[in-house]
Amino acid sequence: MSGTLSAPPAPATRRLRRLGPPAPQASGHLHLLVNPRASGLRDGDYAAVTALLRERFSLTVSHTQAPGHATELAREAAEAGSDLVAVLGGDGTVSQAAGGLVGSPTPMTCLPSGCTNVFARSIGTPRTPAAAARRLVAAAATGPPAPRAVDVGTVNDRHFLYTSGVGFTASMAATADHAPERKARLGQLHFIGAATSEIAGRYLRQPPRMRVQAGGHCADALTVIVQNARALTYFGAHEMRLCEGAGLDTGAISLTLLRRAWPRDLAAIVLRLLSRRAGAVSAHAQVEGLVDLTAATITPVDGGTLPVDADGEYLGEHARVVYGVKPAALQVIA
Repeated sequence: MSGTLSAPPAPATRRLRRLGPPAPQASGHLHLLVNPRASGLRDGDYAAVTALLRERFSLTVSHTQAPGHATELAREAAEAGSDLVAVLGGDGTVSQAAGGLVGSPTPMTCLPSGCTNVFARSIGTPRTPAAAARRLVAAAATGPPAPRAVDVGTVNDRHFLYTSGVGFTASMAATADHAPERKARLGQLHFIGAATSEIAGRYLRQPPRMRVQAGGHCADALTVIVQNARALTYFGAHEMRLCEGAGLDTGAISLTLLRRAWPRDLAAIVLRLLSRRAGAVSAHAQVEGLVDLTAATITPVDGGTLPVDADGEYLGEHARVVYGVKPAALQVIA
């Protein structure tokens, strides 16, 4: 991932940086987590965001230095008594930061600067970091912004905010991560290329087979997508929905199972996904939808392991995948 900041990242020996005295009539302390490698971060974004936030908040800034670092930094911020954690980064950084705040009264807000920013858009956050910061400052002018409680999904020992997959989407995420420069430069086109590569290279020839057990139901599939939010992803301004009944405040997760991956099936499913018609994908003969679930278990049919992703991040291969949900476990401000 790439991006250029107008201010350099903090050195490894000093993660936290206090930016000046508290702002006049400050609306509490805000801890800003910055991913300096976020694919959508542009020149001037960092300076614009920090200048806006200092108008209303006492501000501390931390820069992430490695995968998973945002979880640690967010947890430390909550334990230190920060009133709000803001994340300047993409879906991966937001998801990791949320993992450090689950169960905490400290709310999180998004300043979206990734490739797609699914979660930020799902909660109604403006599309650019400066616009999101501007709205937050305006909301704080009359007092601390009121948070909203949202559900958080779980996959094995990892939290996720909007989606997780076993099979195809995980393989696609792994392929996309092999070329971070192209991912940053091409954005969604890079993911389309990764998807095409996976379909041609594996899923039309020898896809993994898995067994899904959920809500007293047992079924075999080639790939499974689990959603905690209504939107699976966005293609441009177009919200792409797959699991009907999914939502951030339902107290449940929804699953979509793909039983077969013949070329004509995949083409038809993609067209249905782009159609915007409610229930179009789940109505396909090779697709099965399971809704209103609180738990699910997925295992390989013939042993071995299965690829898993969460919120667009590849989590590796697993011999057993266990899903759950934590209702109203995360406080967010949009």
